[in-house]
Amino acid sequence: MMIAMFQIQGTPICARLHQLSRSDFRRGKRLGKYDHLIIWTKPKKPKWMDEATYAQISETLQLREIRYNVVKKGLRTKTLTVVITLIDDEQYSKEEIAELYGFRWNV
Repeated sequence: MMIAMFQIQGTPICARLHQLSRSDFRRGKRLGKYDHLIIWTKPKKPKWMDEATYAQISETLQLREIRYNVVKKGLRTKTLTVVITLIDDEQYSKEEIAELYGFRWNV
């Protein structure tokens, strides 16, 4: 819901997929290895959201999902899955998105 609310405002989102959420890169429109477009459907209205705001949210939300590895010498390799609203793969490469997500602590 938060991603949809930011999208209504025109704010791009780049966020890590929740660890309990599962992604299936065999589905959606494939853009490259571990890079695809997905459709999320509108869930039930959360208790904290008012009806007017809920009505503004579209029934579906197209997102881009990528997975990449973060390798640091001496540490275990981390695999991250990130969802973003920047879906144009020609304008935003997978590598640029991974770099963008890496800047999150500098905000």
